Amino acid sequence: MVKHYAREVQIDITSRHQRVSKRTRGFAHDRLERLSRFNHCVSRIQLVLDEDHHEFLAEAIVHVDSRALIVAFEVSGGYRAALDGLLVKLERLLTKDKELRRDHRNQPRCDLFPAGPHFGEEMAYQEILQGKMTA
Repeated sequence: MVKHYAREVQIDITSRHQRVSKRTRGFAHDRLERLSRFNHCVSRIQLVLDEDHHEFLAEAIVHVDSRALIVAFEVSGGYRAALDGLLVKLERLLTKDKELRRDHRNQPRCDLFPAGPHFGEEMAYQEILQGKMTA
């Protein structure tokens, strides 16, 4: 039986339109580190925190070894609530991605899919970005 251990994931946290406290950044970093438990192919996570008219937005782009991207976002009344909702979505998407990447012997593999997104939420994310660009 092949065991796959979680490895260290590069995490980039940025903010737009407002400074985010060290405490919130630390909370986000600690929670994002746990995502490698759900899919061992995660190599990098980019988190963007934004505030717009008292709504807090958390966006994440997760890079998987095979160059696929998993994108999710959450809007809520506070950074921590937005992060919690975002993490629930990412856990679900990473688990789904891991299940899709199993070979015929039910062993997890990182190279089953070539580059490119393969989840529906990515398309919704792109549509939202295009909507923001035109507004």
